[in-house]
Amino acid sequence: MFKNYLKKTTIMEHIKKYIKACRPVPSSLVVFPISMAIAFGYSYCSSTSNNHCEEFNIPLTIICSIVSLLLFQYGFIINSVIDYLTGIDDDQTFDRTLFDSNNSLGDLYKYCFGIISIVFLSCVFPIYWFSKSIESYWLLIKLISFEFFFSSTYTFSKYIGLGGFFVAFCYCIPVSYIYLALTNQYISIFEYSHPLMICSLIYIFYGHTAIVSNCIRDHETDEAAGIYTITRILGLKQSILFLLSLYLSVIILQFYLMLTYGNYFFLLVLITFSMNLISLYKKYLEKGRPIINWGNGIAFLVPFTLFNLAVLLGTW
Repeated sequence: MFKNYLKKTTIMEHIKKYIKACRPVPSSLVVFPISMAIAFGYSYCSSTSNNHCEEFNIPLTIICSIVSLLLFQYGFIINSVIDYLTGIDDDQTFDRTLFDSNNSLGDLYKYCFGIISIVFLSCVFPIYWFSKSIESYWLLIKLISFEFFFSSTYTFSKYIGLGGFFVAFCYCIPVSYIYLALTNQYISIFEYSHPLMICSLIYIFYGHTAIVSNCIRDHETDEAAGIYTITRILGLKQSILFLLSLYLSVIILQFYLMLTYGNYFFLLVLITFSMNLISLYKKYLEKGRPIINWGNGIAFLVPFTLFNLAVLLGTW
């Protein structure tokens, strides 16, 4: 009995260490574009004018959602590994993921190996089993492979000011293949005339704000390490203005969706998003740059929950 208790405790400790290593707040944000794709698929295919949709593939959607979440977490873990190995992060920097999570470098390697193994096995058997056609299966494999590539190379792209573009793909690619898994319909990530991809632009711009806010926070340490993030290229003040322009782009896109599709549920999203943006700005004035990074992730949880609800209740 006592041995079983110790074993359970050890497992729980490993789970807690894993959760800390994959940065639970930012890595969980991928849940929003995933749930948005599901909400859109249900709303779009439930419409009487879109009765050509097939029956929803729930098992495949669940598996692909888990794969996407794991790959997002993998991107954060491999980022910690690379930043540590290159000497950019240490126990004195703002980004202390490796040091505060009680994980060793070996632990992070094990997490990466475990995630890659689970994703690979998912692609080999359950995704193939539940796919409705071989064409859909290979499309899913292609898109998952692209997400793996962008998650793996994000850190290096961040060093040359392109991190936001790589994260943008990490947000929009899951939208495409989760929708494909659910409805067996493929929408290209570049098909921005389709309302699904217009909705995904909201998360692309927001994903870019996460990168810019991170670079603003780490401006001094990145400069000392000699890497060229977007903040070093633009300058600190211009980066803050760029961050504000990204927030403004999110607001403009929501206005566009509201007016184009007559979905006035987006008005509530706009109000809460704007209020949180004002609150974040006030906290920035009080506490300085670090609050931009932490506040960016937390302050917009409610607006994006409402955004997905507006997508679900809309007519497309």
